[in-house]
Amino acid sequence: YSMATHIDPHPVSDKFTDHAYEHMYGLFLGRLLGGKQRFKMLEIGLGCGQNYGPGASLYLWNKLFPVADIWFAEYNAECVFDCK
Repeated sequence: YSMATHIDPHPVSDKFTDHAYEHMYGLFLGRLLGGKQRFKMLEIGLGCGQNYGPGASLYLWNKLFPVADIWFAEYNAECVFDCK
């Protein structure tokens, strides 16, 4: 199962353009699509320094899993402030 069919291409995350993680994410997270099951997720890094700007994963996970409790960890305080 690939999550590629559920992904809005904007903003683009390197998870899907450079690394093709959508297959692995589909395997482990596909059953959670649809927004009915609450769960917790931790994402490490906002993508600070990426050419597309920070927060692409934040946007993606919130769109795919609207009822999930999603936490992000980022050491670059200025980037976190800019992403709010």
